[in-house]
Amino acid sequence: MNTFLVVRLGSLGDIIHTWPVAAAIKRHMPNSRVAWLTEKRYAELVRLNPQVDRVMTVALKRLRRRPAGVLRQLRKLRAYRRERFACSLDFQGNLKSGVLSRMVGAGKRVGFAAALCRERVNAWFNNQTVDFDIRQHRHIITRNLQLLTALGIKPGKPTFDFSLDAGQDTRVVDQCLRGNPEGVIGLSMSAGFATKLLPTDWWRKVLSGLLAAFPDHRLLLFWGPGEEARVHALVSRCGRERQRRIIIPPATTLVESVYLLNHLDLFIAGDTGPLHIADALGRKCVGIFTCTDPRRNGPYHNLEHTVASRAFCGPCYKRTCPMLFCNQTIDFREVLRKARELLQ
Repeated sequence: MNTFLVVRLGSLGDIIHTWPVAAAIKRHMPNSRVAWLTEKRYAELVRLNPQVDRVMTVALKRLRRRPAGVLRQLRKLRAYRRERFACSLDFQGNLKSGVLSRMVGAGKRVGFAAALCRERVNAWFNNQTVDFDIRQHRHIITRNLQLLTALGIKPGKPTFDFSLDAGQDTRVVDQCLRGNPEGVIGLSMSAGFATKLLPTDWWRKVLSGLLAAFPDHRLLLFWGPGEEARVHALVSRCGRERQRRIIIPPATTLVESVYLLNHLDLFIAGDTGPLHIADALGRKCVGIFTCTDPRRNGPYHNLEHTVASRAFCGPCYKRTCPMLFCNQTIDFREVLRKARELLQ
């Protein structure tokens, strides 16, 4: 039985963009096994993919703070090498993933052609590369699926399967949605880097508009590490009557957030992991894109419901910018219009 190793270390959105690969392999090779190599902090998410037979982890980001852990990671990779994978598929496309693919020791190592990699050096570590015209495969999900052509697989339409537990679902709903999962709109102000971060006052206008447009819905405000104070500051600017319709959940794990996203009527967020998870779960989404291109990175099932910056300098994909023109050209009224289209 052949075992294929998917190498996608992170981040959240990138993992979701690679999610359909496992199903595509199993669909064409039903007797095969799929393993997935990822950063340890994302392992619980990958375990929700029912087409993945084994989740293997590394903790490379921790090495920045704890260099002494290098030996532990090397021992782990040596153990993985004994798995004798038939093939590794490197979807990360950088130096780090290339080194890991080589160290794991699969006989066949497939990756993107150098021109398609995040870091061209990645191609040196693979013994088979896949090249294609990105104009014919604009979205990153369809680009990822093209890597399977090296296995003789014609990818077809991407599918997103999740294995969710009914008992845990009930617990999360009771804890975070007061036992009532009906009529909930989710909102996330999170941003992976500065160029995706929109001002709190801009989000206040979106929040107020949603509360006025959808009086029968409650609003669930997602937050991550270091963001709780900002969320509470946003809610404090609303009147008391409106505050009763706003839910700020307690701190949640990554998996608990997936269960919450699965209950939403609508989710509004920037180009971050939660947006792509919600889209993969089949939720209605409005994606807000500042420095990135929704044609390439947008929520796959909700591409027509994205709001993108009209800045002359974008999309630039920069993490920082002294001007932030892209943040200044997003009209909150357009977000509200998209929301009404989806819910009415």
